Amino acid sequence: METLSKDSSSKPTLLLVDDRKENLIALKSILKKLDVNILMANTGHDALNLLIQHEIAVLLLDVQMPVMNGFELANLILNNPKTQHIPIIFVTSLSTEDFSVRKGFSEGAVDYILKPVDPFILLSKVKIFLKIYQQTITLKETARQLDVIQKNLSRMMINWNVE
Repeated sequence: METLSKDSSSKPTLLLVDDRKENLIALKSILKKLDVNILMANTGHDALNLLIQHEIAVLLLDVQMPVMNGFELANLILNNPKTQHIPIIFVTSLSTEDFSVRKGFSEGAVDYILKPVDPFILLSKVKIFLKIYQQTITLKETARQLDVIQKNLSRMMINWNVE
């Protein structure tokens, strides 16, 4: 159920996971306003495959799914060094009882939104995590450039000392 645009490499990617197609369509219709790629999965196993294949900026995850629920999937994501940094926003109709919310956060969620989703709130929250993602990418690139500069300076110093 994967969908990517032509210019997918330059845009951050969101992963939407819900066992109900109508929920995925509703989320996608809200999030398409953002300059992002959107991937969708309707099972935890499909989501894991997409997480392995793509760099995901933000994951929006339903809790109540058959076979592997959202809590189980979040736990797997949190315990994998390749995916543990991905912010997880639970989007669920599960109750807001303290137990469910606490379990969500203990499994690695950074936020918990109830269905029906308020589009303004969802967009605001996702935008914040996209901004953090972009800043992280920028910091990594700056660190890489500084490393190259440092190596070049070291070579220059060695060459200068030799002559």
